Amino acid sequence: MKTMSLKTVAALLVSAVALAAMFFTSPALAQAPSANVNAPIMIVISGFPDNVGRASCGLYNQADGWATDKNVFRNATAPILGSTATCTFKNVPSGTYGVAFFHDRNMNNKMPKNFLGIPQAGYGFSNDAKPRGFGPPSFTDASFLHSGSQPTTVNARLQRWTSAL
Repeated sequence: MKTMSLKTVAALLVSAVALAAMFFTSPALAQAPSANVNAPIMIVISGFPDNVGRASCGLYNQADGWATDKNVFRNATAPILGSTATCTFKNVPSGTYGVAFFHDRNMNNKMPKNFLGIPQAGYGFSNDAKPRGFGPPSFTDASFLHSGSQPTTVNARLQRWTSAL
């Protein structure tokens, strides 16, 4: 059996370490961040009269079906803590969005309305947009831009329907 000199073993060991270092630090092998991960949108809602129930939020990316059950892009709910709730929509691509929300006191995902269709719970919209007559504000009034690369935080207040529209 042939024996190797200490000098040869050391040279092989150095070569192996160098090769391993090149392999594990190669940019081609490094894991790149996923191109499909986008930043979140958070809507911070204040003005809840108590901590009963939750905030129920809908994120919309188009005017058609805005502030209705039709064409909701994403839904989220959030607990109410200290009269504030934060609905978070994760992994949202860049675009123009609007948020409609309401105080879901009995946690059934339904806005309570009277026989005339008037909301009986607190509600609101991004940009604190105000309702138009007996309907929601326009999507344009409530919309905001989201870059997709940075988180977007929108502050809004809970509103109550009044006859002074």
